Amino acid sequence: MTAPQFTEDPRLVFAAADFANEAGLEGVFCFDHLVPLGDPRRPIFELTSVLGALAAKGGGVGSLVLRAPLRGPVISAAIAATVTAVGPERFVLGLGSGDSRSRDEQRRFGLEGGSLAERITSVESTIERVRSLAPRVPIWVGGTHPQIRRLAVARADGWNGWGIDLRRLGELVGWFRERRPDLTLSWGGAVVAAGDRGELERLLDARRTPPAIAGTYPEVARRLAETFQLGIDVAVVSILPNRPERWRMFHREVLGRLYR
Repeated sequence: MTAPQFTEDPRLVFAAADFANEAGLEGVFCFDHLVPLGDPRRPIFELTSVLGALAAKGGGVGSLVLRAPLRGPVISAAIAATVTAVGPERFVLGLGSGDSRSRDEQRRFGLEGGSLAERITSVESTIERVRSLAPRVPIWVGGTHPQIRRLAVARADGWNGWGIDLRRLGELVGWFRERRPDLTLSWGGAVVAAGDRGELERLLDARRTPPAIAGTYPEVARRLAETFQLGIDVAVVSILPNRPERWRMFHREVLGRLYR
């Protein structure tokens, strides 16, 4: 699951970590944004600060994805080494090069984006430095660009595709399995699940952007099952609305169907 970073209440973030541990989930993954996408007026907790705080609590934590070009290889690797030292239990470093959705945010703060080649080089250099400073940290590379995929195959421990539809996901899984059968493949996406169609419509009406998966509890459970049937190893779900009562309902009504 993903951490509820779009808040001013740190207790909510810690509650997500506690819930993930109690529910037996892999852990909590965090986004790397300085303002929420689509609405910069909303509050947000910064990625690396949240990673350190959650690592200190114990349990699984990860980044999806830390934008290597935003901080550069030296600082990014130092972050990975620090989080590992603070909470060595389970930390996954997801790295990304940034994409078109990040441009407005970077311009807002006067940050250079760099060309695609420069950004991918930054990810590759970050991997090299992390291997030196924190060699046991699993590194996932996020993104679908051919150069990013080739980098994941050549240098990473895993790959993440965010919000990809099932048809495209199946193609990508086949591509990766042909080249690196041992690579950890993960899918991530926003999910809205409801008890009935009326509730679902109300939840979707409140969204600015459509989720990757939306439906009643049985429908969402089937869609998630299909991602695993395609060959995905890990699903990182952003449960929306990202609140405790929705986490509990999702665990009982959606994941409960997957476990049966």
